Amino acid sequence: MYAKEFFSNISWKTLRMMISMITFLVDGINISWHFPEVIRQLNPEEIAIIHVPSFDFELGPGFHFSPGLSSTLSTLARRHFRTTYRVSVILNSMGIINKRLTDFDSVLMLLLTIWIEKNLPLIELYDMLRGSLKIRYKVLPLLEPPSYTIIETKSQVVDPLSYMAFDGEEIKKIKIFAKDSEVSEIAKEVMEESSRVVLYETSLLTMILIREISEVRKLLEKHQGEIIYILPHRLTKLDKALLARDKLSQDILGAIESLQDQVDIVTFDSKETEVIEKAQELKVTLYPISYNFDTIEDKKRTIGDILNVIMREKGEE
Repeated sequence: MYAKEFFSNISWKTLRMMISMITFLVDGINISWHFPEVIRQLNPEEIAIIHVPSFDFELGPGFHFSPGLSSTLSTLARRHFRTTYRVSVILNSMGIINKRLTDFDSVLMLLLTIWIEKNLPLIELYDMLRGSLKIRYKVLPLLEPPSYTIIETKSQVVDPLSYMAFDGEEIKKIKIFAKDSEVSEIAKEVMEESSRVVLYETSLLTMILIREISEVRKLLEKHQGEIIYILPHRLTKLDKALLARDKLSQDILGAIESLQDQVDIVTFDSKETEVIEKAQELKVTLYPISYNFDTIEDKKRTIGDILNVIMREKGEE
């Protein structure tokens, strides 16, 4: 299905009064500039941002590193720290890790590792970070403890972040380690109370995690509201490799086909004419988004398009 018209006669401010709780699922990788602009227009008390740890991995002797959480927190923060690398320089020189991390990333890695090893409630760490960084919104963990992921190719085993720097070597296997992971009670409660769940530019790797962790998959399958996927403007090397592994076209149309059984609504770049041509063959409702960022007015149009999709009344096309 293809929704041809937006709600030109109804402002998103009016729609905001008609919608209850909204949950955003994010993985923090390649967050676009418009995400903080979109949520800034919403009441902080009526939204929750849940981090999906699809790009988390173990570093060195067992440190839990979450590049996605770091990126999400930095994007939402009103307080920022100067970018320095002192901690990772020391850890690298001691042969403990082999990645160059900012001090914020290093401290977050150490804190996550301590919380996991001590079996402490992860929500307490999130709340502490949220307060320290002066974040206005509820930021919650999806899983406690968080899972971590590795990617196997024909020649090596790497973390997801490292794979994205490669030239798209064929993926042999995705391994998500979540043996002791459960959906956090606060995340479960928030999602059950939400009128809609918005997957905001999440990687196709995140969609795999959602499918493979049964508790997460069933939570979304039972969701009474709408599940909206704000498709990334561009696919990453990892996204394309995952589509190739599933023998799907390595483009936006292939991405929509890969996730159409998991979501109700998908947004896409209005320039993708092939998607419009194939709309009747797809099982989801499609909404075009203007991704022209040349002028301030263009950017406002993008934000408005996304808000109109998120804030629309259920069943409206």
